[in-house]
Amino acid sequence: MIFKKASVILSMLLISSQSFGMNQLTQHKFSELDNLDLSEATFCIPQERMTSTSCNKQLLYNKEGFLVADGEEVIPVNSYDTDKLLRGRKINDIIKYGTVGKFKLSQYDNGEYKVDAVVELKGGGIGGAWVGSTIGYGLVTFLGHGTIQLIAVCTGPVFYTATAGTLHKMMAIPIHKAATAAGIAGGIALGVATGPA
Repeated sequence: MIFKKASVILSMLLISSQSFGMNQLTQHKFSELDNLDLSEATFCIPQERMTSTSCNKQLLYNKEGFLVADGEEVIPVNSYDTDKLLRGRKINDIIKYGTVGKFKLSQYDNGEYKVDAVVELKGGGIGGAWVGSTIGYGLVTFLGHGTIQLIAVCTGPVFYTATAGTLHKMMAIPIHKAATAAGIAGGIALGVATGPA
């Protein structure tokens, strides 16, 4: 998943008045993007990060906001015509958003443009997270309480009830905490494994 995010970032064409080129961008990791000074840069949003309705125009972003390149003309997009999720962001934030979402460019009848955020939620992740958390929680709960039952059975029929009751009272909260942690870990693991790449 990190490699896909990095490839989307690296596929963004950098147009800058500074001598900051694509080779410099490729030397930085995704996690180090916040350390780059891109305040004077202008980014060209790649076509694969745009919805299909806006393929004939080029969307740009700089510190002033979004711009639309329509042939030889570059038209600024008003901030009030920009999705609230994307409004007033740093270039680094727009690049990061481009790894998980798309941009929708619309044109009004008066010729002005509007930019919307389109978040892509592909199936698989939610179901995988639910299954993973259920398996993680259930497995630890079964093992914890099963071990208590096994110990109680080993004490014999006379002491079974006292042993099982005492151990359940002592260990119920630690077993529940461990099962919750396992459920969270299992949910995250299977959610990432089955979710969008």
